[in-house]
Amino acid sequence: MKGVNILNIPKYKLQDQEEYRICKLEEKLTDDFLSSHQHQYFEIIFFTEVLDENMQHSIDFRAHQILENRLFFIASNQVHQWLLEHYDEEFKGYFIVFNESYIKADNALLDLFDFLNNEPFLDLSEDEIEIPLKLIGLIEEDAESNNGAYKKSLIEALLHFFSKKKHKFQKNMSINEKRFMELRTLIEQNYKNEKQVSFYAHKMDMLGKRLNEVVKSVSSLTISELVQKRVLLEAKRELSLGSKTVQKISEELGYHDPSYFSKFFKKHEGISPSVYMGK
Repeated sequence: MKGVNILNIPKYKLQDQEEYRICKLEEKLTDDFLSSHQHQYFEIIFFTEVLDENMQHSIDFRAHQILENRLFFIASNQVHQWLLEHYDEEFKGYFIVFNESYIKADNALLDLFDFLNNEPFLDLSEDEIEIPLKLIGLIEEDAESNNGAYKKSLIEALLHFFSKKKHKFQKNMSINEKRFMELRTLIEQNYKNEKQVSFYAHKMDMLGKRLNEVVKSVSSLTISELVQKRVLLEAKRELSLGSKTVQKISEELGYHDPSYFSKFFKKHEGISPSVYMGK
């Protein structure tokens, strides 16, 4: 398994004025694209053929299994890495990428990339993959055409098909699961400045003890642990970029004492922020 390169990771972007792009994994997945990187765009990875189900890739430092008929949704600025030394076409499929303005114009599509409240993947059945494969085939057939409106309608149909499948799962959520999602949204909006359980309990008009019971019933974590995990994720993202000092990152995350932040980070990650950066 390939080690994580956490220093000064590259960030890829689309060409100017490019709204979306579809290409085959086997055409674009080169060895220099396997290590840790970020995107300035939203990406769907659609695996249509997998020969080795022991292979994995990571999103925001968490490993996930590569399976046939599985789609992964990777939002802008998430850290992504393929956990393999070389790509020898052990799996095939498609990269489907979109610029931020295209996705953010539609809340239903933006929900596909909600890394807080959902797993970053969706598994389709053999019957369900027929429609997206047909749409992708039509898009590929029309690759050389100047009919932008037709191609865009196919892209939108593809995205909304994925959205419909994902929302079908969400409709079956329990009350506690919905409250958990509400809390995760609140944490995302406030975690840099608010780390106390009482703040989130008050916002949700619940006692802290009761809210903790709800959270633990869904995730086995406490409210404090959820906040800490979000802080650590952002810290690792920023440290991986290597463009800011530990003190600057500490301040941005609401820790005005860098030494306290360093102790917090080392307690949870096992190494200090400066060591994590490779400095």
